[in-house]
Amino acid sequence: MFPDIRFGLIHDIERAETPPEVIESVVDELERGAQAVIPVLPLTDTVKEVDPDGRILGTRDRSELRVMQSPLGAPIEVLRQAEDPRCPGVPLSTVPGHPHGLRIRTAIDVASVTP
Repeated sequence: MFPDIRFGLIHDIERAETPPEVIESVVDELERGAQAVIPVLPLTDTVKEVDPDGRILGTRDRSELRVMQSPLGAPIEVLRQAEDPRCPGVPLSTVPGHPHGLRIRTAIDVASVTP
């Protein structure tokens, strides 16, 4: 249908304020040979492990944790072959996300991205 398309991007509509430079970073990483790419941000909140009763078991080290954003980018052939659009089993590279790439679901979310 579109034989010249090399990459596909899957974007979450709730992340409507994602800056163009984040999307460009995803494409740039694909151009460098990545098999799949997703923007991420460092996790800033403290993460607790809890048991089924809600008691705290411990604190997770957030230095290796990231918050995923969108778009997910991959070569079009990878997306065509993937049963799951999140590309399981495909090495997933990351690029820096942006605070405006958050999901906009509530009035507080809207206020946080409105100048």
